[in-house]
Amino acid sequence: MNRFIYKSAGVSKNLPDCPTISRFVSPWDTSGWYSVLPNFTAGKRIYSNAQTAVLSCPKKYYGADYIMTFNSNAEGFDDKQEVDFFVECDASIDVCLDASAPLPEWIGGFTDTGDTVITSNGRNYRIFEKDYDEGAHVHIPGLSGDGDHFFVLARPKDDGAPSEETGALPLPDVSLGSYAGREYKSYVYETFNRENALDGFSRSESVSIVKKGDDERDMAVEIGGRGFIEKRIDNMGKRVVCSAVVKPTENAGAYCVCAFVGENDEHVAAVFFDNGEIKVATTVAAVKIADVKYGDEYTVKLIYDSANGQCDAWLNSRLAAKGVAAKGTAVAVGFYSTEGVLYVDDLKVYDDTEVFVCDAGGDEIANGGLTLADGAVVCRAPYPFEARPSAKLSGRATYSAPKITGKGAYEVKIKPSGRELCKIALMSEDGERGAVAFFKNSLYVSDGGEWKQVYAGLVDWCYYPSGNWFYIKFTFDTDKNTFGVWVDGACRAVGFEMSSVGGICGVGFDAKGDAYIERIRAYDDTDLCRGVIPNAPVFDVRSYGAVGDGVTLDTEAIQKAVNDAAYTGGTVLLSGGTFFSGEIKLRSDMTFFVAPDATVLGTQDHSKYPLREPKTSLCAHRQLGRGLL
Repeated sequence: MNRFIYKSAGVSKNLPDCPTISRFVSPWDTSGWYSVLPNFTAGKRIYSNAQTAVLSCPKKYYGADYIMTFNSNAEGFDDKQEVDFFVECDASIDVCLDASAPLPEWIGGFTDTGDTVITSNGRNYRIFEKDYDEGAHVHIPGLSGDGDHFFVLARPKDDGAPSEETGALPLPDVSLGSYAGREYKSYVYETFNRENALDGFSRSESVSIVKKGDDERDMAVEIGGRGFIEKRIDNMGKRVVCSAVVKPTENAGAYCVCAFVGENDEHVAAVFFDNGEIKVATTVAAVKIADVKYGDEYTVKLIYDSANGQCDAWLNSRLAAKGVAAKGTAVAVGFYSTEGVLYVDDLKVYDDTEVFVCDAGGDEIANGGLTLADGAVVCRAPYPFEARPSAKLSGRATYSAPKITGKGAYEVKIKPSGRELCKIALMSEDGERGAVAFFKNSLYVSDGGEWKQVYAGLVDWCYYPSGNWFYIKFTFDTDKNTFGVWVDGACRAVGFEMSSVGGICGVGFDAKGDAYIERIRAYDDTDLCRGVIPNAPVFDVRSYGAVGDGVTLDTEAIQKAVNDAAYTGGTVLLSGGTFFSGEIKLRSDMTFFVAPDATVLGTQDHSKYPLREPKTSLCAHRQLGRGLL
């Protein structure tokens, strides 16, 4: 596995340097075994599964991109697979073949240069060259038989023209002011798996803790007819979530769940199961959201926003009603049975952390949401769907939002439509602070005013084709002047230096071809957990012996913490380090919390991942038999 590998690619006020290799895909079931790397030179490893390194080769090959392959010969079997990629400039492709092995028939299309690479395992590799034009598809077949696998070099035919300046992005609208943050709390986190779990609740006599099934440790609250439980919460926030798993049992029953209770015992917002219907109701409105199947379990989540006078209801993890009118101040949450038996489990009450500085869809972005530079054009595009349109942009533009200082994040869903530059940049009132660019099917990130081409991160990947949708996430800390980048959930940059100074006031775009922007949203933290740990016991893995240095295997310590947290509703906490681990088997009724300053890093040793169902199947699906969590 390679970790955060980059190559300098010019100053960020200009176009990035042209890449050589793009759209490389590992052979069918070898992800992580084959990868593209920069700056070929003496000392570089050529195989992912061996320490074989270059001792010497002609200097003209130094600095080339190269493809590290997997040498099955070293593992005692024969599986020397093909490689497949494109070139983004006129390039010489060099295949380095083990001189002790017979030449493959397909090498006849290449020219023998007479040059050799000598490696640390005592082998010589003959270099065969073939020229390809810009945009060409390169396919190099695999090998079979004696000898070690080949590796591949890619050299641009010339140094290319000097990069041109891209032009300044429009400055954001600072009249929107600064964003006023808020605090977030967890008020209640109760799994009811202990006899005294209802201490602190008001309740009727018809309430008890009962087993849910054969497992003695898995329990729930049973509320009999005309029974209730209530939990008073002092200083409840302005936008609060109440969620629980409930089971209404009888057709004639009437139940009220996840109720927000006001000062005068009125239900300012609640979900009702009554007369075969499920409704969300407030003191001013009621909306049917589903029919009831009595005897089934339901996961109910109600979000009450007293500041804006509305509530949202979720049923079985799907949004069922949004923006239902409501009013009043909530001081407690409760569950009630008018007739019949109601079961309640996994009660959680907490401030809603999904509060955004901005959250704009395609319609808003296209219809006045952007400040355009001269010559820029934006319009609404019914893409990817009519119901979820995007803004089609050509040129330079900036989306403005209230200023965030300290920690924050911006997320952008975007589709670059061509090979030309598509840049997304964090903006301060003075200009760009940090940027990501898609250019000629490759990914670049700015670092203190310099472009760096991304080759590998915690997850190896080098496939950023234009015409695909990408989900970009920036995280930043203006106090430390650093930012990070995630692409489709994979970390691609950490601790990169921001240029300029000041808070983040928006996000800018430079689309030399068309770019489709479906979503822009921002929030004043690096993730939406916001560091809020459930209000329940904490099981810190360090107290179980975990080291968190990224080298020591912490599997056993983490698993011990998980086992102790099972059925308690407690939180297994990983913070302040990189925790190197094999498989962790999670347990019921617990939270596995990876703090923003922590990373869980899986070992590459397959023996640390017990094989699970479905065991083996075709192609890469065999990997479903193993997992980190």
